[in-house]
Amino acid sequence: MKVSINEKYTAVVSTALLATVLAFMGIVHVAVVGYYEQKVRMGDSQLTHILATHIERNIRAEDEVIGMLADYPDIMERPVEQQQFILLKTARNHPHYELLSTVDMNGDQIARSWGEGGPRGDRAWFQDFKRTHHGAISDVYVSRSTGNDIVTITKGIFDASRNPVGLIMADIRTTDLKNLIQSANSDPDCEVYLLDNGQNIIAAPDGRDADDVGDVLAGAQDGGLFTMDDGRRLIGVYQTIDIPEINVHWSLMLVRDYDAALAPVTSILQRTLVLGIIIALIAIAVLYSMDRRVTRGFLRAGQVIRLVGQGDYSQRFEYRGTDELGDIAKNLNHMIDLLVCAQEKQQAAAHKIQAMAYHDSLTGLPNRRHFMNTARRVLVEAYGKDRLAALFFIDLDKFKEVNDTYGHAAGDDLLIEVGRRLIAIAGRTEIVCRLGGDEFLMFLPGANDLEIEQKGQAVIDSLEQPFRLAGGDIEAHVSASIGIARYPTDARTVDDLVQLADAAMYVAKQNGRGRYVVTNGKKTEEA
Repeated sequence: MKVSINEKYTAVVSTALLATVLAFMGIVHVAVVGYYEQKVRMGDSQLTHILATHIERNIRAEDEVIGMLADYPDIMERPVEQQQFILLKTARNHPHYELLSTVDMNGDQIARSWGEGGPRGDRAWFQDFKRTHHGAISDVYVSRSTGNDIVTITKGIFDASRNPVGLIMADIRTTDLKNLIQSANSDPDCEVYLLDNGQNIIAAPDGRDADDVGDVLAGAQDGGLFTMDDGRRLIGVYQTIDIPEINVHWSLMLVRDYDAALAPVTSILQRTLVLGIIIALIAIAVLYSMDRRVTRGFLRAGQVIRLVGQGDYSQRFEYRGTDELGDIAKNLNHMIDLLVCAQEKQQAAAHKIQAMAYHDSLTGLPNRRHFMNTARRVLVEAYGKDRLAALFFIDLDKFKEVNDTYGHAAGDDLLIEVGRRLIAIAGRTEIVCRLGGDEFLMFLPGANDLEIEQKGQAVIDSLEQPFRLAGGDIEAHVSASIGIARYPTDARTVDDLVQLADAAMYVAKQNGRGRYVVTNGKKTEEA
């Protein structure tokens, strides 16, 4: 049978069109999947970096607290009762501390925050300190007394000649680290693992054991895509947490189920591919009726996909028709919306972790780290410019009675309301934070002596007003003891201001509570 030139042309054009559609869809599939996979990895890398930074800050903060205890003037020469009081006060301000103790160079515990002491000379951390005279953090282990997972942080105590006379040891529960990792593990397709120097598990997804961690560690260290023994394909991100001065070399791994991570895009692309083939077959059947509008539509779809592949998520395939090209537009736009949604979720998770790092979870006030960083920045700017500042150390009186009488829920309500009243008193440039327990700090940049006295009395008067708790069913009464230290009159660093204000607060308590005391170097004067 003789075939006309027109039929040959139609066959060639139809075959070329079908091949072009298939090749185009294949390229789109590879490009979009590759781009989305890269975005997933970048997002996981950012999340891992944020987690690692938060963990490192937590460890450094704990080491700083232990260091402050180790630097406490002549702590080893003080009576055991005074040592125990200092340790107990610190432990109350840090509920995750399981035990604080002073240990002499024979390995004997001198004072403890609670319980009976015992020899510690056989512990690895004590032997390491005797050999190196450097503090360190131990691998995670199970407490013999409580059964909790803990790590031990040590810090040396030295005399004036820098000879070691003892050390401070702190047993710290890993609960906060586990909660942080668990918040990331709330995503069912994401698994986060935290290991110590000896590759012992500090935190891992529920149901994962040491064998699983070993397989994940091997795959994550190699990077990229790897397959577990159970057949799951995972994308791994690996990062170390290094703090050489206390011998911390921890491992943080984040792995994500590859198929689940790409399922939304893969599903859309598969449907788009099938739909593209159908459209190509229809186009072949009605080749001579295809108009320029459809041709322009395909070109526009390709342009949208290319621009989206370059990161421009504002692109959309605008098409008002109800034919197959309209379905492509709908599915393509839906795929872009999924990409935008995934990116927004990753950013929201990062913002949430960032907020946890700098704010108190109960009151929403800035936490100690945020407060200290901000106050230090203000003092750096004030240095050499004759600017004044003051720091208030506020401790609630009779708070324990409220807790014991009405319960911890009422106590929490009271702390929240105290935070609100302090914020209401604070000026636009003043900073309020919850230090821990029933202690708060307030920093007043630029305040002179008269303003300090007025502000101190305003805080006293406000906190003496009755508190309505539990929806108004409970009326509680407390007061506040306040210690005040001034910059630069009394001290020139935030740490020294906090220490002096803390000491002045105790003078206020000893003198009857419900008052403020202004320190004057080593002396104090009562308001």
